[in-house]
Amino acid sequence: MLHTLPAVLLATLAAAGSAETDADIGPKAVADPKTAQACERKAHDTAAVVQCLKDALKLRQPQAVQLIERLKGEGYLHRFAEAGRVDLAWVTYPFRGNATTGVLLVNGTPNLVDVSDPAHYAKLGLKTHASYAAIAKGADVDIWADDLRGAAEKAPGGGQRFRFAFPLKTCRACTPVGSAIVAFDFDGGGTFLGTRLLELKAAP
Repeated sequence: MLHTLPAVLLATLAAAGSAETDADIGPKAVADPKTAQACERKAHDTAAVVQCLKDALKLRQPQAVQLIERLKGEGYLHRFAEAGRVDLAWVTYPFRGNATTGVLLVNGTPNLVDVSDPAHYAKLGLKTHASYAAIAKGADVDIWADDLRGAAEKAPGGGQRFRFAFPLKTCRACTPVGSAIVAFDFDGGGTFLGTRLLELKAAP
């Protein structure tokens, strides 16, 4: 059914890429780590960290500042990896009350897909899946978009598939009882096709 840290481990696809353009998100959008650490040490909230970064990087890293603005001042890019037509980007959200890191799928259409956006997994039919009852054991278990783990691979019909393991828990601080394996699919031209619930796995 199609619809959209802590350590985040993702394998990337080897592919020949085109030259980076002004519209692309690439390595130049990654904020200088020493500057980011310095800003986080002296600031006490997200707005102050972001403003510190923008002031420090506006001349030497304009792409990083542009990405901060695209994220509405809520975070900054701390890592980027090429994966083919669509690429991977990791974001830090300083001082955010819940998950402080996230993963973006970038340079496709749309240009930025936030893997943590609930719109991408809220209607996947989790609780009607054949394995849900055995994993939940009567509890109200749901998908949480934190501590994301996954891999990139070729999609069955061509294009790209990004496979993520979303923790299944009853609350953010609770121990996961399993994981929902969700595919984010793109066609050969990089257009986002939607998400698919591939399987549910019980915790070891």
